[in-house]
Amino acid sequence: MNPSTAQRAQGFGLVEVLIALLVLSLGMMGLLKLQSTSLRHANSSAMRLVAVNLSQDMLERMRANRSLALQGEYNIGLDDTSATGRLKQTELEGWKTALATNLPNGNGSISSDGVQITITAQWTESWDADLGSGVATVSLRSQP
Repeated sequence: MNPSTAQRAQGFGLVEVLIALLVLSLGMMGLLKLQSTSLRHANSSAMRLVAVNLSQDMLERMRANRSLALQGEYNIGLDDTSATGRLKQTELEGWKTALATNLPNGNGSISSDGVQITITAQWTESWDADLGSGVATVSLRSQP
């Protein structure tokens, strides 16, 4: 083997190593993105579960006071920060406080048309810097 062939063979091994490192680094970046997306969706799912549980809890409270619920005594809007009356102070303000405490920018509303009740929980979901953030909503509709 002459010396020029031996030098080319050593250089060819270095190029293979560099290409292998490039492929490996691209694969690792793909795994990192997959992990990041998985964590984001798991966090979103956990917040949705909290919203559903808090809304279900309020629905059960309304079922306990069915006549008041059908009369619209539980009605409260997203923009309403305080409620009047003993019932509203204990249940509605407590529910709104629980939403605000357990969800980022958590808020809620309840409306009744005399037949059907709609309970809505709303919060801000922040994703990554590229996508920004958005408002997530869970709505329950039921008859008390």
